[in-house]
Amino acid sequence: MKYIRAGHTANGERVLVGQEIRLTKPETICYQIKVDKGRSVRIALYRARYSEGKDLNTGKVVPIDERDDLCDRKGKAEMIDITEGTRREEVSIINSAVESVDEATERARLEEKYGQVWDTTELQKDFEVLSFLAPSIHVNRRSDGVSGSLKFQHHPRLYFSFTPS
Repeated sequence: MKYIRAGHTANGERVLVGQEIRLTKPETICYQIKVDKGRSVRIALYRARYSEGKDLNTGKVVPIDERDDLCDRKGKAEMIDITEGTRREEVSIINSAVESVDEATERARLEEKYGQVWDTTELQKDFEVLSFLAPSIHVNRRSDGVSGSLKFQHHPRLYFSFTPS
């Protein structure tokens, strides 16, 4: 048996595609429904295990330092960031030190502690941002081309502590 379905090419043209299909027996359809239900149950089980920090296949709890491969059983490349723990801690320290959501008050506190402080508009005027990895950004100073880094806090968003590379 043959049926026609609509498809699209890469440039957006609509085309009709012929496809051969087999007639399916009712018992085959019932079997496929059972397989699909089983698949849904397995997916739910894997999601639950992953959220609890357990091995997807065995269901055993995996120590935190060995959890890098819980979800990636097919050999896909994964990103490992050895600085993540340190950066998270630094973000927590910076954001917990915020004393006011008022930008002027917070700017005064940061200027007293670190010297010059920039908001986003001022940062864009004085620096070219090259990369970002909280709580730091890598920048080039527009006035003289000096490369360096700045720290920032989340709210109010202020940048401070320029350190040349």
